[in-house]
Amino acid sequence: MLNESSSAAAVLVIMPCYFSNRHTPNHYSPPPPKKNQIPMKPKTSSCSLLFVLAFFAVCCLASPCLAASHKPANGTPARVYSTRETSGFETLAKETIAALDGGKRTEMVAKRTDLETAWDAKENVLKPKDVSSWTLLDKSLDRAISALRGSNVKLPAGKAALEDFLQKLASSTKQ
Repeated sequence: MLNESSSAAAVLVIMPCYFSNRHTPNHYSPPPPKKNQIPMKPKTSSCSLLFVLAFFAVCCLASPCLAASHKPANGTPARVYSTRETSGFETLAKETIAALDGGKRTEMVAKRTDLETAWDAKENVLKPKDVSSWTLLDKSLDRAISALRGSNVKLPAGKAALEDFLQKLASSTKQ
């Protein structure tokens, strides 16, 4: 992933190359052409072309990274997913909550695992649509899964995190 420090590093690596053959007291200039000789064009530095291309690449690559890191100020996901894409997650989350409320630990574990597996399977479809919305949903679901996993299960925290996930999922679903 490209970030500000890596783009700055790319410019710093290329800039000395760009300026290495210019603005120096011993700058080489070709001798004047001899009589009846066609004058040759001075060679352009390949470093200057490299600098321009690298600068263009850094600018182009940095823009999507900066846009993808933008998150809504209020932590609400954008409405980017269809009902068809989110209905399975909603059903599994509600079934997990119902198993929690009914004291059915084995069923709760199975539903939680199904929800986690389904979410992970759809990451490559959902995440590209809106990275910040997907990240909010993913973190919310991760809190629920970690609270409901292992020997030290935290049922109230897990239920609250699942309810938060459902609320965010509803906010991210188009009407």
